[in-house]
Amino acid sequence: MTFKSQNIKDAIRNYYERIKPYHYYSNENYENISEDIKNQFDHGRTPVERLHKTDCSVFKKKYGYDLPDEIEDYINLFYHSHIFGYIELAICSECIVLFPVLKYQGESENNIIFQKCGLMNICEDTIKCDIDVNMNRFITIGHTGYFEYCVLYEVGTQKIYLEECADIDGVLREEPIANSLTELIDMLLPYEIRKNE
Repeated sequence: MTFKSQNIKDAIRNYYERIKPYHYYSNENYENISEDIKNQFDHGRTPVERLHKTDCSVFKKKYGYDLPDEIEDYINLFYHSHIFGYIELAICSECIVLFPVLKYQGESENNIIFQKCGLMNICEDTIKCDIDVNMNRFITIGHTGYFEYCVLYEVGTQKIYLEECADIDGVLREEPIANSLTELIDMLLPYEIRKNE
């Protein structure tokens, strides 16, 4: 089963259409999110289009360059929970978990990237991983589901890499797993689809 979205907006919408039959969203996981978003989720309307954007200039202030458009769009187009699913690689399958975009009660739109699982927080993982390149080259956008290896966006090329499954953190797999964030989201399949293929 393959998908080919034109842009990140289409990829996110297509992803949620794909997982709709599997009811991955549950009330208990998100009881503290903003009521207006929760009401939409409870009525099966996911993702929820954002009317107010997050100011991502704080990323440039910290790291010295603009957040790539594809990641900024991922943040500012919709509210959504973690985007996750399985991809088939040459030697194994991996569960990929991308960061969520949610507004919690009492928070502003600009708090979104500072949350525990938000972009600014998980970017610190890139530094902690001691990857042999600096933040000017890679941005952490998620992790694998079991070992929690970093999922990395290469700034210059838009390609997506994984940390190598090795005893030492911070080693990259040689080949990218996707050519863009849009392509990666298109590749993610729920477990129920994957096991029946």
